[in-house]
Amino acid sequence: MHEDILRGKKTEIHYILKPFLDKVAELGLEVPIVTACYRVIKLLLTSVSLPDL
Repeated sequence: MHEDILRGKKTEIHYILKPFLDKVAELGLEVPIVTACYRVIKLLLTSVSLPDL
């Protein structure tokens, strides 16, 4: 993912973390650190105009 960002290419963050976060929510669990990391990464990608999908 780091190399993708450096090259201005799409990252796979959505495909790596989103299914995990969806399953966690389905099970009624919380993973605050992973959730925060996902949100921060998406925010950073948006701030440098890189797609996250």
